[in-house]
Amino acid sequence: MVFDLFQMAEEMISIIKTASEKKQLRIYQSISCKALVNADRNMISTVMRNLLNNAIKYSSRGSEIRIQCNTIQQNLDGYSHQIIVEDHGIGMEPEKIKNLLQSIGAFSSPGTENEPGTGLGLIICRDMLQMNGGELSIESTPGKGSRFIFALPGI
Repeated sequence: MVFDLFQMAEEMISIIKTASEKKQLRIYQSISCKALVNADRNMISTVMRNLLNNAIKYSSRGSEIRIQCNTIQQNLDGYSHQIIVEDHGIGMEPEKIKNLLQSIGAFSSPGTENEPGTGLGLIICRDMLQMNGGELSIESTPGKGSRFIFALPGI
C-alpha cells in the first residue's frame, strides 16, 4: 500500500502525546514534506509507534524527544525516506545494540521509571522493516541517549 511516511509520523506523534505529557517530555518534530513509500502500513505504524514508545520509556522525566524525517539519495536510480527518533535517555552499550540487531537475544531493560522492557520490540521492528525492504539502525551513547533510524525505499 502506498502511503506518506511523514503523515504517518504526525499521526503517531498525536497518539503518543498523552504518554509523553505524563512524563513531562517535550516532543520536537521536523516533519515537513511528503515521503511516499510502498509498504505494509500496519507494520510500519507498529514500528514507528514502538520506537516512539521506547523513546518515552527510556527518557528521563522533563527531557526531550526529537523526530526527524529525511529523504536520502541512495544512487542514481533511487532514494529512501528515513525517520529518526532521538531521545536523551539512558542509552545502550554497543554490545547490546549489536546483539539486538543480530537477533542474538533480547535483554530485559527497565525504563527510567521502571517501565518493563524486553528488547523484543526492536527485534520485531527490525524484522518488519526488512520484510518491507527497509532497515533499522541504532546509534546510542550510555547515559546520553539513542537515535533509532529506519529507512524505506521511496517511490
